[in-house]
Amino acid sequence: MTSKKRGGVLIFGGGGTVGRALTEHISELAPRCVVHVWNRANHPLFLGDPERRSFEKNLRPWLRQLSPSIVFNLAVAQSNDEAESRWINVDLPIWLSEVSMELGFRLVHTSSVMVFSQKKQGPYSLETRADAADGYGLQKRLAEDGCLTALRTKNASVTVARLGWQIGPNSEQNTIRRYLEDQASRNGGLIRANRLWIPSCSRTHQTAAKLWELAHQAPGLYQIEGNCGLNFADIVERLRGEYSATHWNVEKTEDFAYNQLMIDERVHMPPIFQDQPT
Repeated sequence: MTSKKRGGVLIFGGGGTVGRALTEHISELAPRCVVHVWNRANHPLFLGDPERRSFEKNLRPWLRQLSPSIVFNLAVAQSNDEAESRWINVDLPIWLSEVSMELGFRLVHTSSVMVFSQKKQGPYSLETRADAADGYGLQKRLAEDGCLTALRTKNASVTVARLGWQIGPNSEQNTIRRYLEDQASRNGGLIRANRLWIPSCSRTHQTAAKLWELAHQAPGLYQIEGNCGLNFADIVERLRGEYSATHWNVEKTEDFAYNQLMIDERVHMPPIFQDQPT
């Protein structure tokens, strides 16, 4: 962190796929808005002692100094350490939600479609109960619960936005393209793509634009969905042409049937491919 200007936006997880797109979007749409990006190296939050009071000691003074009007939390743990994973994925967003009113910022926390397990078929509405019972999905569900509890009980200024898989051209980022390139690299170009799976997904730059929009709408729970119903095999075939990935040899499979789509009539997203109906 080098800027000493007050106000503006603070992004936790600004170096990730969506975080970079969000930074770019804000810079283009609101060039006078100061964007601060949390640097893990300069401001470590996990110091081997997973006690929430450390947020009070280390993070509160920094937030007071920056005095952001909006905080986006896109941070995810980068370690398999169970304590650190819980610390970043669960405790951080809950703490941010609890102090958002006191410190005067709007919190936009990104959750995931992974809060729903494969035991339950989509499409998932806002009334569908999140049921993930382990791993990343459970942590995202616990973070959601804590943030929404702060919204209900403390009138916290909190938005929780569930995201699906991200589509972007950069094969080095955490996108569908990287997943496909990794699979092709391991299997001599072969990609197995299930045509019975309808994945939740959206274009990264469109996700970023929607997050910025939601930061200026009523607090609450939202679901960001860009897929209008394409199955995974069809998506892979279309991306193969879009990226001129002639080295991809796509084999369509029927491994399992799973509809992962989310529904939120308040959130209008462009389709992931322009020729899709909206």
